Amino acid sequence: MLAGVALEEDCVDFQGNKVNHGMLYVPGPGVCSLCVCYHSEPLWCKAIYCDPPYFCKNFRVGERCCEFECLDPPGEDKLYQERMRKRAEILAGNSTACQLQVAPLAVSTIMLGYLGNSFLSL
Repeated sequence: MLAGVALEEDCVDFQGNKVNHGMLYVPGPGVCSLCVCYHSEPLWCKAIYCDPPYFCKNFRVGERCCEFECLDPPGEDKLYQERMRKRAEILAGNSTACQLQVAPLAVSTIMLGYLGNSFLSL
């Protein structure tokens, strides 16, 4: 090997997958940090913050970032009942209910675009 030549070594994400040098990935153990793989090390990491579900009093954090599981008994809360009604409308193909579900996806896409662009400008 030549002196002064650095190898662009790969990283490993929290699930054990190989990530190429220079790519964005989630190193773990926390799943809400996004980093750049830089010579086998996480660098320029940014935290991703998520609000818990508004309709749950008790919840458990899932394996993925921003994944929550509501632990409240079904029907206990009026907001929970409203959520289940909207879910039924979506499953039935009600287009107005489907429009309500598009906004969180758009926010997530914008957020990931922002994170990607902010890493590129470093």
